[in-house]
Amino acid sequence: MSAARAPDVPAHGAAPPARPWIVRWFAHWPSRYSIPLIVVCVVLPVWLWINVLSWASVRHNVVQDAQATLRDRLHLEQTRLETQLGSDTAQGSWLGVRRLVGAWGLYPGVTHVWLVDAHGRVRASLSRRDVGQPLASVLQAMADPTLASAWGLHRNGAASAAEHAAQTHVLSDEKTVLLGHVSVYPQHQLLVQVDSAGAVAQAWNIARVRTLRETATVLLLLAFITWLVHRTWIQRMEHLKATATALGQGHWLARTGMHESDELGGIGRAMDHMAEALQQQHQHLHTVANASPALLWTSGLDKGCDWFNERWLAFTGRTLAQERGNGWAEGVHPEDFARCLAVYVASFDAREAFSREYRLRRHDGEYRWMLDQGTPRLDAQGVFVGFMGSCLDITDIKALEAQLLAQADFFRVLVERATSFITVNDIQGRRLYANPAYRELLGDERAQPGRLSWDDVHPDDRAALQCVFDETVRTGVGQTARFRLITAQGEVRHLSSHGGVIRLPDGRVSQVVVSHDVTAQVQAEENLRQVNAGLEQRVAERTAELQAVNQSLESFVYSVSHDLKAPLRGVDGYSRLLEHDHLTQLDAEGRLFVAQIRSGVHRMEQLIDDLLVYSRMERRHLELRPLPLAEQLSDALAFSQAALEAQHCSVSTAWDDSVVWADATGLAMVLRNLLGNAIKFSAQAASPCMEVGCQRGNGVARVWVRDNGVGFDMKYHDRIFEMFQRLHRQEAFPGTGIGLALVKKAVERMHGRVWAESQPGAGATFWLELPLASPCAADAGLGQGPSGAQHP
Repeated sequence: MSAARAPDVPAHGAAPPARPWIVRWFAHWPSRYSIPLIVVCVVLPVWLWINVLSWASVRHNVVQDAQATLRDRLHLEQTRLETQLGSDTAQGSWLGVRRLVGAWGLYPGVTHVWLVDAHGRVRASLSRRDVGQPLASVLQAMADPTLASAWGLHRNGAASAAEHAAQTHVLSDEKTVLLGHVSVYPQHQLLVQVDSAGAVAQAWNIARVRTLRETATVLLLLAFITWLVHRTWIQRMEHLKATATALGQGHWLARTGMHESDELGGIGRAMDHMAEALQQQHQHLHTVANASPALLWTSGLDKGCDWFNERWLAFTGRTLAQERGNGWAEGVHPEDFARCLAVYVASFDAREAFSREYRLRRHDGEYRWMLDQGTPRLDAQGVFVGFMGSCLDITDIKALEAQLLAQADFFRVLVERATSFITVNDIQGRRLYANPAYRELLGDERAQPGRLSWDDVHPDDRAALQCVFDETVRTGVGQTARFRLITAQGEVRHLSSHGGVIRLPDGRVSQVVVSHDVTAQVQAEENLRQVNAGLEQRVAERTAELQAVNQSLESFVYSVSHDLKAPLRGVDGYSRLLEHDHLTQLDAEGRLFVAQIRSGVHRMEQLIDDLLVYSRMERRHLELRPLPLAEQLSDALAFSQAALEAQHCSVSTAWDDSVVWADATGLAMVLRNLLGNAIKFSAQAASPCMEVGCQRGNGVARVWVRDNGVGFDMKYHDRIFEMFQRLHRQEAFPGTGIGLALVKKAVERMHGRVWAESQPGAGATFWLELPLASPCAADAGLGQGPSGAQHP
């Protein structure tokens, strides 16, 4: 069964069809005026034109009728006169002839009648004075210009006496005077002059009366039609307009109530259906907005807030009327108000999204920290109409952050104030941290992170110390070792070290904490063992404390992840249902709201996931082993192939057979992040391209990833490798600001380093440096890291 064909609907934003100027002119008038005006402008001129034509034909018709009547009478009198003239009694016949001629005076409009013989003398006439007179003399005496052709007609009639047909002629300029003549046997002519002016005047009066009567009838009919149109069309259109205006003002219960079968009834039914849909859509959006765990708000062009969801009102304990405008600002903490207002005004003027943190008073009087994020709000034509935003309560998150910082400060003070020489090393023996006492012993330059712990040990003691360190990493049990250390002044100091380990959640050793004590050459062995025993106990206690802190950090990260994602899942679920099941019921603004909610949820989830990845990278156990760089780079490019093809980015490669000492998962993550970074920031180039390569030298392998993207100013070099640091707006280049920080953390844990070189608009080159491993060890799948003595 085929689906019903949808009605033709004009495309959104399409220009209306061209209309004639007369239609556009009438469209400027209300219908109550334009429709009667159209009727008057069309019907009355036509009616007047018809009457003008009718009046113009009145004279012509009357004259034609008079001519026909005159001809008929001439024929009739011709027969009667011929009968009288043919009589044997001459006296009786001429008396009858004169009576017949005199009878013409009874006819309306007849002014002159002459019966003329062959010699041109008048034998009978309406005037007795004319009888016996020559016709020419009679006509000359009358001095009537209209009869100037009467003598000519007589002469012509005499010449054609054989023709008995009556003829008529119009004599006057006004075309109302007629002259008729007919031959009367034997050899006589009957001439008759008729003035039809009276008949014409009478016809004009009749036509005028008829025109006035018909005009009055037409005017009454037009008035009735206008009244009928007003009652059946204009009033209903005004009702439709009033209903549409009410709906436009947000009165969703307004209905037309028009269900007639005509076009306006159809429009009314369509408007009622639309109002039902709008009411349901508004109710649905209202439900979704109030079901959200976030505090939602909107503002208008006057910069004042005009709407808050029920969650906001429940939080503040105030009414919508109290919060509207700038009333909500009464709940902002006084110390945050100026900063909060400055951020909002600047973002409003720039029409840009913003994010701010401030304290807002809850209904119980407690100030809670809020993360407020706003985005510009546009109408269906894309015109800015204000802002919409959401607030999340982050008070608990800030409290956890403060606790974590307090714990970190506690252990920092504990270690930095200790008189013992304390260092923290990774499982390869590279120093991650040295306390001030140890830095004073070795000097700041030699105590920097990244150096192998046994580089400063006496050459004769390095091998033994490295074995003790490897044993500590392998067994996870702290060992004790004695060795000689070369100080910054070149002195040889005897140290006794006690080690402890920090484990990952899966039990693997991730770091080794070593406490060193100075031993005097003359000190007795017993005193040395006692000191070592005491140090071992202290290290064990501190190791246990560090393990407890590590476990606390792990619990904290899990709690943060769970507590942040729980409300996001609710927002994600409702917004997904709204998008999948009700998207077609939303207008453009509604769909924009849903898209903004979905985008915000996705970004928050990505941010949480990136934070978790960063946390795991800090705590995970790295399995360092020889890895061929060519294979790792090929796998990373294959992983990024879809993104490269999507951006039409060309890639050139140049690498050797370097084998590095690294963790496979960590190195893959680093390479993928660097490639993804290059693809993202070169997407706006005319011809995106990328160069990937590596080379070895001086015991290290250097990998570079070069692009022709937007680049950056080198004064921000250190900033780009820090957490949440971004040089570009989210709309231009999306991201969380954690990727490069994660790269730096992973590379440092693999005893490498990472840096970048760039200029604005000239692309960027990211360098990655890792320690080399021997090719034979890579082929065997085994190998050792950089040589040196082991720390316990």
